[in-house]
Amino acid sequence: MKRGILFFLISMAALLAQGCMFDVQNADIMRPPKLTTEFEEVKTLLDEFYGSGLKLMNPSSGVLRAAIQFIDLNNDQQEEAVAFFKDQNEQNALKVAILQKNSSGDGWRILPTIVGIGYDVDQVGFPDLDGDGTKEIVVGWLGGSMLSKGLSVYKSNLPTTEADQGLQQFEEIFREVYTNFHIADLDMDGTDELVTFLLSRPDNMAEASLYILDQDGMKKQDEVSLANDANRYERMISGLVEDGRYGIVLDASLSGGASFSEVLVEREGKLIRRFGTSGASNKSPTYRFDFRLTEDVDRDGWVEIPTLISPVGYDRVAKRDVPWITLWNHWDSEGNMVPVFRTYDDQSLGFRIMLPQSWDNTVTLTRNDQGIAFAEVQEDGIERVKILEVIVIKRSDAEQVDAQMKSLGYFELSRTMDHFYYGKTFSHDTLTMTEFGMTEQQLADAFAVLN
Repeated sequence: MKRGILFFLISMAALLAQGCMFDVQNADIMRPPKLTTEFEEVKTLLDEFYGSGLKLMNPSSGVLRAAIQFIDLNNDQQEEAVAFFKDQNEQNALKVAILQKNSSGDGWRILPTIVGIGYDVDQVGFPDLDGDGTKEIVVGWLGGSMLSKGLSVYKSNLPTTEADQGLQQFEEIFREVYTNFHIADLDMDGTDELVTFLLSRPDNMAEASLYILDQDGMKKQDEVSLANDANRYERMISGLVEDGRYGIVLDASLSGGASFSEVLVEREGKLIRRFGTSGASNKSPTYRFDFRLTEDVDRDGWVEIPTLISPVGYDRVAKRDVPWITLWNHWDSEGNMVPVFRTYDDQSLGFRIMLPQSWDNTVTLTRNDQGIAFAEVQEDGIERVKILEVIVIKRSDAEQVDAQMKSLGYFELSRTMDHFYYGKTFSHDTLTMTEFGMTEQQLADAFAVLN
């Protein structure tokens, strides 16, 4: 074994010297987490109530993916349990069970069952659409295709103040077809709004609709057309956007792996579309010829839209082989993109580096299957002085060679279930200009593992 490890280290050192690194293996499948006591308690009660035909159904998209959700629906500081399941005793009917804690806090009672539509659960949400303190239940049901999705809104038959005095029941008050939906407090008045998205390539149609709930029920407040050449909608996120307003950022994919973003804000009850183009989406300022999603990168509440820039020296390299730098942008009320910061995101190796503001076009990088190296390009455009390296090693290998890696000047940046991430800086090298150098602490602060 020692001889094998020694050979491994010698081979690794030789590969590093040549700029080559060994492959990263695929991640092992993670074991499912153990069920919580409360989850098991609810599951047992459901089995007793509905019989052996109950099959829990996890929503297939959205943020809330658990088959049993625990949420305070009536604002009484007690969480209800909302379970999505198929009843195999009734021809696999989709159902929603709502369980409330007894007033004593000991045990549960089951409210009248909601019977759904379709064959699967797509997405769920629990907004307060009318501001009465009681949350509605929004469920997207899957039918037979992307267009055959049905969205239902269920509202309690009792106000919050009476929910614990009678038998509460959630009744369907609205149904609509959709492709995706998103819930957000767009006007920041404390009450949520529902925005549905409908995309139909055969009909050359794409639109977003804004719905509100008042004493007369659900009603469409406004609608706006969107780019109709999207292949599919990948994700919607909401957050602060232009001028401190709240908005929804929609990421869409195009054929060939490209992507682009659209932004929706609300002004005086009207949906306003940002970055809309009259032609093809590849003319949009948010167009990316590689797949990237919007994020709140620095977790400050503001959403950033990514665009891609090429490092210096890759003018004659095929786009698919370029290690792209991601430029993250805010935008103003006129739809102008305002660059904020830059990162290098390595999707396959699973890490991100926040690049210093001082780095300009004289800093570039090289990449292979094991990691990356940033370097400063000298005036002749050819000679390069290394600034830093990041190397990713399979965990089973790293555990054997961790000490030797550190003896070679590498330090551990992070580790996951599958990989160790090592970094090395060259700021001590007198050939590296001081404004481009990084200390180990600066590299550690700039490094993050991607989800």
